[in-house]
Amino acid sequence: MAASMHGHDGPRDITDVAPKSLISTTVREIAVTASVTVALLPRLRKDASASATAILMVHGQRRENWGTTMKRFLMALPLLFIGTNAGASTTNYGYVTAFLQAGGVVMFYQDGDRSGAPSCQGADVPKRWAFDASTGAGHAMLSILLTAYAQHRTVKIVGTGACSVQGDTETVFLLATDGI
Repeated sequence: MAASMHGHDGPRDITDVAPKSLISTTVREIAVTASVTVALLPRLRKDASASATAILMVHGQRRENWGTTMKRFLMALPLLFIGTNAGASTTNYGYVTAFLQAGGVVMFYQDGDRSGAPSCQGADVPKRWAFDASTGAGHAMLSILLTAYAQHRTVKIVGTGACSVQGDTETVFLLATDGI
């Protein structure tokens, strides 16, 4: 019977068997879960337990069903740790002052105040950062830095907490220009 209804050997996906209202509700709930999770990622770097509590509170206010809330929280929990950079340093906005390039690695100096450099950061290069310019993300970072340098704009930097590109220089995780 399913073959004659759908023109093949059975339903292709959930839209063939589930009511559209159920699908749209589920998609909205997934979108809210994802947006809350992503919005709380920066806070996770400061206090993981507060972020987890905030997620539970948001879901607790939306739904009375604690079991469903816990299931969603447990499914989203691994996402919170993707891309986090615990132990990484950050800078206040500052100007890029110099560039160095060796192979695909770009190193640069920024004069903003830096907090919590990782132990791998060389004491003689406290204001230096590095990234791999041979990747797509590296191309984007280089473009942002060169534009900021040429327009004399400040940049804020968040590191990865590791010196994976250059042994004595923290690798860049995120760049932001002033005005953001």
